Amino acid sequence: MKASNVLGRAALLAMAFIGEFTSAEAACNYSDPTVSLSIQSPGSAAGVQVSVARIHASVSAGNLQSGSSSNCSNFSSSSAYIYVGNRYIGNGSVNWNTAEVGDGRHLIRVDVTDSNGGRASAQQYIEVRNNWIHPLVWNHHEYVRLNPDVANAFGGEPSRTLSHWLYYGIREGRQATRAFSSMEYMQSYGDLQAAFGANGPALVDHYIRHGVHEGRVGVFALRPEVWNVHYYYAIHPDLQAAFPGDVEALKRHWLEYGVNEGRRAKETFSAPNYLANHGDLRAAYGYNYREGIKHYIVYGIYEGRSGN
Repeated sequence: MKASNVLGRAALLAMAFIGEFTSAEAACNYSDPTVSLSIQSPGSAAGVQVSVARIHASVSAGNLQSGSSSNCSNFSSSSAYIYVGNRYIGNGSVNWNTAEVGDGRHLIRVDVTDSNGGRASAQQYIEVRNNWIHPLVWNHHEYVRLNPDVANAFGGEPSRTLSHWLYYGIREGRQATRAFSSMEYMQSYGDLQAAFGANGPALVDHYIRHGVHEGRVGVFALRPEVWNVHYYYAIHPDLQAAFPGDVEALKRHWLEYGVNEGRRAKETFSAPNYLANHGDLRAAYGYNYREGIKHYIVYGIYEGRSGN
């Protein structure tokens, strides 16, 4: 055989081999990894995060695919790195304490790379609302006691009760602790009524962020026109024996029992006397002392009515 024929056949075989290799390479199509982000705060309203946010990144690695899979392989994915804003908080799945940031809108981002250098990212904004379950405005046991329909509906089950508060109660102006009512808070202060109206979430936010520090109170019964803890303690010997020097216990007693019992907590105001001395109020409220206090704060003072 001539040398030229041998070289020609070798060249053809080489070209066929190169063509087959190139074809196999072309058939291996690389794809970047994909990632999805899910965030949940147990028991909270949709889109609202309280206490702990469960953040989970679901990742699918990039891969190489061909008709004859023997020439291609999948790439393994690295961990997914999770950030709040620009701060790294963990990877894969994280139970994140939302108290680390203030209430408001926050960006959650997850970044992924795989072993072939492919990259993917996903992000989602969340609303953190820890103020809505701050102990100054939320107490599970008091919410159940103050709202019998909620107790009947959920039997006091904590997560469902909290969910009701976050979904409905706060917007309905329900009271979740004896020391704060968004509606009484609004009615007590004209500037809040003008600014927020009956917007329960906005009133709660204002109270926690500003009102407490400004010396505002959350219910009519704690207004200084009708309540003074030192006076309350001084004129009731049974309370001196039961709660010696315990200011918070005295406040709780006043709100839960003292008001309904018609006790006096301020030298210049007595709910029983206020109702007894004003026939129109007695006709309207009977001897409902809470209503008497409310009328005095909202109307009576400005009408020049005596609290005694």
